[in-house]
Amino acid sequence: MAQYPAPTGRQSQSTRGYSGALSHSSRFPCQRSRPQVPSQLKGFFAGLQQRQLDAIAFFLRTKETIFNVEKPQQSEVTKDDSLQLLSSMMQLVFYMVDENSGQAQLWHFTEQVLNLVRDYLHKLTRSVVSRLRDSQLSGESTETSHKDAEHKLTVLTDYLEEVKGHIHVLEQRRSRSQHPVGNIQSPEERRMGCVLSDKQRRLALTVEGILMGELNLLQTYLRNRFGRQAADLTYILETGLEEGLAFIYDRDIGSAANMFVNMGFDPDLKLHQICMYTMDRVLRDYLVSELTKTGKLTPEEQEMVAFVHKLESVYSCPSFTMARQLKEEELDGSSSRMTTIDNVLSVLNQNGDMTFDLYSECGDIGPCDIVNSETSSYCQFILEWVRHWPASMRQKVLIEHSLSRKECYQHLPYFSYEPLVVRYGQVQTLDTDYYLRQGRPCFAFCNMLSQLLQSEAKSLPLSRINQECYQAFTLAVHNFFDQAIAPACVAFIEILGMDSAPLRLHLEVASTISLYLTSALSDKSNKMIQKLQHFIAYTLEECFSGNHDCQQKVLTWLTGATYWRIKTLHLHRVTTAAGFIWQLVLLWCIHYGLPLDIHFLVDCAKEDNWQLFLTFAQLYNYPTDQLFPILEHFPSRNLHHHLLCIINTVHVQGMDRVRHTDEEQSSVSEKYCKIKQNKQRKPHKKTRNADDISAKTKPYSEPPSDLLLLLHDALKSANPGYRLCTDAVCYKNPTPSVVAACLQDHSTIACLLSWLLANIPSTCPPFTNDYCVEFWSQWSMDRELEMLSNLIDLLITKSLDYLLYKALLVFLPDCQLLSFLQFMASIKNDKEKDKCLQHLLHFKQLYHKSRSSPSPDHNDPSHLFSFAMLEDLISKLIGQFLTHCQNIRRIEIFLKCVDESSILRFFHHKVIDISTLLQLHQVTRNTGVSVDYVVLGNKDHPDHKMSCDHFITKLLEKNCFDEAQLSAEVLGMPHCNITLRQLQSQLEELRASDMWSSAENRWRYWNECHEMMERHQVSAPIAAHYFLDQIALCKNDSERVGVYKLAYDCLHQNSDTEEAEETKMVFIKMWMCRIHDYLEKKKCASHSDKRIAHKLKKDELLTLDPRLMGFDLTYKETLTQEEEETLHVEVGRLLNEGRLSEANRVIQTFGYEDRDFNIVTTCLQLVRGMLKPEDIGTDMRRIVMGPRPPSLRRISTTAAAFPSTLSMVNIGSLISQFDLESDGASDAVSATVQILSQQAVHAKHCAAFILTAYNISRVLHQRFDSVLMLEDFALIHRLLASESTNRYILAKGYIIAAGIEDVQVAAFLCDAIVEALQVWTGIIQQVATSYGTDKPILLQPNIDQSGLRSNVGHGVQELLQLCVQPAVLGSRLLDTVSAMISSDLVTSRNIFTVEVELLVYAHDCFTLSCHMEGISSVLRTARNLTEILTDADEFIIMISLLIGLARYNEMTYVFDVLKQQHQFELLFRKGIDRDMRLRLAILDYLRRFHPDDLDTYSMAALNFTMYREIAGMLEEEAKKELAQFKDKPLENNGENQGILKKALRYYSDAAESYAKENCLRHAEKCVKEARLVALQTQLLGSNTSVLHLDREAVQKFVCKHPKFYESYIVCEVYGCQSFWSDAIFHQVIKAASTRYLNDLRNHIQLTPSLINEVTERFCQESQPTKQMCAQIKKILLYCKDLCMLYKMAARVGLPDVTKEIVKSNPMTEAYLKDMGLTT
Repeated sequence: MAQYPAPTGRQSQSTRGYSGALSHSSRFPCQRSRPQVPSQLKGFFAGLQQRQLDAIAFFLRTKETIFNVEKPQQSEVTKDDSLQLLSSMMQLVFYMVDENSGQAQLWHFTEQVLNLVRDYLHKLTRSVVSRLRDSQLSGESTETSHKDAEHKLTVLTDYLEEVKGHIHVLEQRRSRSQHPVGNIQSPEERRMGCVLSDKQRRLALTVEGILMGELNLLQTYLRNRFGRQAADLTYILETGLEEGLAFIYDRDIGSAANMFVNMGFDPDLKLHQICMYTMDRVLRDYLVSELTKTGKLTPEEQEMVAFVHKLESVYSCPSFTMARQLKEEELDGSSSRMTTIDNVLSVLNQNGDMTFDLYSECGDIGPCDIVNSETSSYCQFILEWVRHWPASMRQKVLIEHSLSRKECYQHLPYFSYEPLVVRYGQVQTLDTDYYLRQGRPCFAFCNMLSQLLQSEAKSLPLSRINQECYQAFTLAVHNFFDQAIAPACVAFIEILGMDSAPLRLHLEVASTISLYLTSALSDKSNKMIQKLQHFIAYTLEECFSGNHDCQQKVLTWLTGATYWRIKTLHLHRVTTAAGFIWQLVLLWCIHYGLPLDIHFLVDCAKEDNWQLFLTFAQLYNYPTDQLFPILEHFPSRNLHHHLLCIINTVHVQGMDRVRHTDEEQSSVSEKYCKIKQNKQRKPHKKTRNADDISAKTKPYSEPPSDLLLLLHDALKSANPGYRLCTDAVCYKNPTPSVVAACLQDHSTIACLLSWLLANIPSTCPPFTNDYCVEFWSQWSMDRELEMLSNLIDLLITKSLDYLLYKALLVFLPDCQLLSFLQFMASIKNDKEKDKCLQHLLHFKQLYHKSRSSPSPDHNDPSHLFSFAMLEDLISKLIGQFLTHCQNIRRIEIFLKCVDESSILRFFHHKVIDISTLLQLHQVTRNTGVSVDYVVLGNKDHPDHKMSCDHFITKLLEKNCFDEAQLSAEVLGMPHCNITLRQLQSQLEELRASDMWSSAENRWRYWNECHEMMERHQVSAPIAAHYFLDQIALCKNDSERVGVYKLAYDCLHQNSDTEEAEETKMVFIKMWMCRIHDYLEKKKCASHSDKRIAHKLKKDELLTLDPRLMGFDLTYKETLTQEEEETLHVEVGRLLNEGRLSEANRVIQTFGYEDRDFNIVTTCLQLVRGMLKPEDIGTDMRRIVMGPRPPSLRRISTTAAAFPSTLSMVNIGSLISQFDLESDGASDAVSATVQILSQQAVHAKHCAAFILTAYNISRVLHQRFDSVLMLEDFALIHRLLASESTNRYILAKGYIIAAGIEDVQVAAFLCDAIVEALQVWTGIIQQVATSYGTDKPILLQPNIDQSGLRSNVGHGVQELLQLCVQPAVLGSRLLDTVSAMISSDLVTSRNIFTVEVELLVYAHDCFTLSCHMEGISSVLRTARNLTEILTDADEFIIMISLLIGLARYNEMTYVFDVLKQQHQFELLFRKGIDRDMRLRLAILDYLRRFHPDDLDTYSMAALNFTMYREIAGMLEEEAKKELAQFKDKPLENNGENQGILKKALRYYSDAAESYAKENCLRHAEKCVKEARLVALQTQLLGSNTSVLHLDREAVQKFVCKHPKFYESYIVCEVYGCQSFWSDAIFHQVIKAASTRYLNDLRNHIQLTPSLINEVTERFCQESQPTKQMCAQIKKILLYCKDLCMLYKMAARVGLPDVTKEIVKSNPMTEAYLKDMGLTT
């Protein structure tokens, strides 16, 4: 096959982006160094570091105008700075992406940031393009600005590509971790956010599968994904051929050849066929050049190519190419070179005498003016045709064309020949209507401009525009149903600069009416619908012409259509949504001046919906004369009268009327009104002299009637500002104060004071008129700030802060306090929280700015208030708001805003604790309890504590206990009283209900009491006394035991010695109740112990000191026999549960001795070395030597002395079962403890734990108590790290004795196994662990350094079996593997090795537990891991996984991978485990899935020395070879001889291989088959077949074949031994073949029965010859049985033989007579 160039990256338009559909590929971004962070980007970088998406989005929004250049002359430095800022920003983003690439939990955040950055870059791109377009249209564009814009676009495009690449990488990683193989999505789909259709995906996958050469995999995937039809091989091949041709068109001949090869075609032949039969001249020339390079064109074909080139040089054939080009340009809308109207405008701006030709600018729309048109005879021809043209024909064609070409230039009568066109042609100009029908409004406009320019018109007349608009209007109305023509007409009218609203209205009306009328048609055929559409268009055209009847008709249709549409949308007729639908009807009425439709208003009136009635009437300005009649439809007469008054009062004019704006009174007149109203009011007695501020006041005369006069009088005075302020106060008119503020030498504070006094209502005490005048009379420059402060305090007290807000807004708009007042005003106006918070943050900014300034100017009005005064005012405003506001929502928003802004934290003045108040508010807002925010929020307030108590009390009175608890926590108050009150309330409620009768409910209540007291940290004495007080409510001893237990636990926790006696008494009462409860249940036969044994705590052993076992005889009363027995049972139960301390306390309290408890204490003394085995007490010695039943007896006050000690010799005889390496004393201790533990009745668990811990201490060479003080897993780790051979047994015993759960053990073992594997593989270094040992490796893995499993590992199975349920450890290991696979760790051989080993160990755990679900999970994970290993080419580790799991039937895909990757031989390399199951699995796989691959099968069998399998394979091959002769005759030719020789060799080799495996019977069979094949080879010339014979054919062959040896071979192979009698008859008797007889005798014994059969066959012969008689006689002589011989001779008529028999021996004659054969 020829070698072709490699693909150039083109696959096909439909397959781009699918290169990873059938195979994985991943790429990682390169690591970047951390860039420098400019000061402008610190906030942005902080958002990236803190992962704050809102901060990042806000920063990007603020930088959207980074390229907006307001001034064209802006320096280049600023432009470069913007690009540099963008570059720094993108470097930070890419650095963040690199940093987060290794952390899977940050991928989602990284992707969100990249999406924000992508959108931001898109906005910048649109901004640059928009500004460039605007500058071009305005004529301000320069070459420099154009280059600058191009440079910016280039930079933005590069960044966009890089961002998209990062997004693509993230999506690939996420799909690998989240989706299984086969869930394929192309990169284009992920990047563009769209999903391709199934047809496109199937095509792409088909092409890719062919390119990869995986047709089987492709068919399987297509069948599973798209169905059986999609996997049809015919479809795949057709698609491959089409796409291969597409590759050739794109000059990617390498990919095309690859596809042809993978489809089973000869690429050279296919390329040759395409070259010979294509009509594409360019494609043909390209293939000719490629085939010429590879030498695939014959000399004849090269001559054909030369002739075609010569023909084309004489006769040009571009017709097909041009026609195809025009068609493509027409389809993609790019047939015109002019794509925008900018080119037309540039032409219009040039010289007026310049001609404009639409043809030259827009290109030809009609046929192409080429000499040789498409209709010529030889415009398209195939190269193959030339092969059949003789030389004469070729010469004739060249001559014909040469002449026709010369004539063509002279007088060829083609259609575009100008003389003929002038004479006969019909010229038609393409007008505007033509382009509008084509849906091309821009071309229509250009056509109109072209006509104007050709007519040399210097302007565009309005009449022409109106004419064109009318034509477009008519065309659109008649084609309102066409989605191309109607929009084109609308756009055309807009391009002309006219309003398209009337046309759009008519189009909407036409569409609405058409839908309505069509729905009512019974015949909805296309013909009827078109007829209806034309009728509607005609009616609308008549309406536009002024036909009033048609206008009314359309209105009627439209009304019905509106009702129909409301009904179709399932809307109520009187709703806002229905009102919007009526808008089209009203627009129609307004457009044609018709009376406004009233149907909707009538519907509203009928349902008394006056709000919607008035809204709709005002919205569309209904005239009053239309509204009055509608009012009659209101059912409610009251509404009728009210609405009548409203309509009479409010004058509403129609939209078509001219609105007359009557000038109302000017603002100045409004301000005069108050002064005019006060004309008759007497002037105040006291005022100040206008010339001297400090002079005494004198009464005013009557106030002037006009403000101008008042201003005139003030200007005459010495201090006009003060005079105007005084007038404002006296006349209660704030206007003079505003005027005074406009004067040059005015006091802002004085104006503010007077304005406030003038605006305060006189009805608000104490602000009467006299009070305000008196207050103002005290004004002076020195006191004005003090007066303002006092007045503000009064205003805040009287809740008149809104006046202060208005005053500051007028006089001090920059004051800091104004922002806070704006915040409060927005709260009171129910604004949203965010809007309120903006004002507060603005105040905070101003406050910090003032604080940070070195020396604020207090003369500046914005710094009017000092910081102390400002903080005081803020505190008062907050207190006033919280005191007087009754709206819970406003209070919550207020507190949240103040708390979030944190403005009070920076005040030096002590203010209210807003955070506390907010928590209180949120807790108690639904309780209905009032909150004294001012007092509760100020801890320094004298009434704070009393207010807190009162507040809590109110909550408790309303039974709001949870709220009271939370409030107490917020206020820092104790919870005891609240908790007791709550418990008492719950108790009363429970007792009042039927639930109290249930013991379960009562016990649940006591437990809840205990939990609540612990949760709220109620003191132990108080809690205990509460339980003791409730003892009387208990109904039985069992319940009293539980309550006493709760009280005792509370008292026992208290270390106060004063409570010790009470604690003892509670303990005694509790146990007496327990005893009585046991006895009561025993009498009722209802006692059942359902308690679960507690886990033995090592603290019980550590705190139990046997030396302090004195008895405190506290309980002096005598127990009855039953009570003693019950106490014994209960103590035994405590011992069973491992509660040694409590058992000790009971024994000491009641003064009794317990045998099992003594056993435990004795074991503790022994293991601690406090007691030697020979020094144990008498009772214990008796137990060791001869156990007796346990007893419970009263302890005497005088202890008996122990008898003689137990000797070491007696104990030594009992320790034979211990193999711990230690001294004799330790062995004796261990043996004694073991005996005692076995003899214990109730304390077996404790004693066994002591024994286990002691044995571990011996192994670790540590003290017993030191072992107990170690943490469980630290102890287990040290034990497993030791060299003891019994470490695993001891570890499992300790785990069981200590009651450690499997989940904990599994976590410990999993960590230990992972660490050991990581150290073994070199991922981490061996370090000391937290368990205090320098040998952290607890196992040696079964792997070597190459990743292969071996048999040298140890400790693995023992570790896995430490769990009682190994499946728990298996699940933990499996989760670890899954986490490692899904993480983004750097994949290496060591990591893969660890994953494989963990998976194998997990499988072993599940196998030990027979956990099938776990095994299935392991196999699924192994499948995923295999795919990853395949991508990484780690086939050795893959084989290790296969061998470790040993699930060969379920993991045949591993064999598939090794086979596909040509790595199957790795299974045979040295070091692979020689497991028989693996050998059989390999051979079975090859037999089932690759039956034709005999070489691999033989190699495998030989490698595993499996000769029997080899022999079986060879035998099957021989049978396959011979099977070819079943259906064809055996001819003596070379082919048949070769087949037979091959079969002979197979049988021979098979026999030899069977013999090596001692399969002698099979070997013999193959030898026989080989002989038969050899015989057949000899018989080829005789046309005799001995293969595949049936029994009849075998009999026929044996009887007639003259050679015994050959017949014998056939009989041996087919197992036919019964045919020899016939053979003897034919070959010996009839043919008289002595050789045949001799050969037969050498291999077959002539038995009497066989001779008898021959005789019978002879007797059947009618006329035997003498020869036959002689031969039968010869045969008979071989019979050794005389009787049989005599009978047969007599039967065949041989008297001489019978006589000879009789005479041969006298005895013979007698014998024959005895047998009755002779007489």
